[in-house]
Amino acid sequence: MKAKHPKKALANTEPQIQTSAQVPNPTDLVEQAKKEPRIVAARDYIETINILRHQKSFSFREIANWLNARGVPLDNNEVYRAYMADLNWQEKRELENDGKVPDPED
Repeated sequence: MKAKHPKKALANTEPQIQTSAQVPNPTDLVEQAKKEPRIVAARDYIETINILRHQKSFSFREIANWLNARGVPLDNNEVYRAYMADLNWQEKRELENDGKVPDPED
């Protein structure tokens, strides 16, 4: 006889009910969240990214390397996503219509 798939076997079990003793206190989680270090976001550097992209004609990889050399740990994909997110919908539409959507590797 064929053995049951582990996920299917779990599906047939009773759901576990968590009691309030098992669930963390929301206030404790809020305090823990406040203590977490802030993650560096590419959008924090969007003005720098735009200057390097438009005025200096840097590629996204070159921008990432430039930022890395100055202590900002971003890769070319993060730089690209921040750049694209900063464009307004009209600029995005123009790029799409012209077939000029930038490549994150560029």
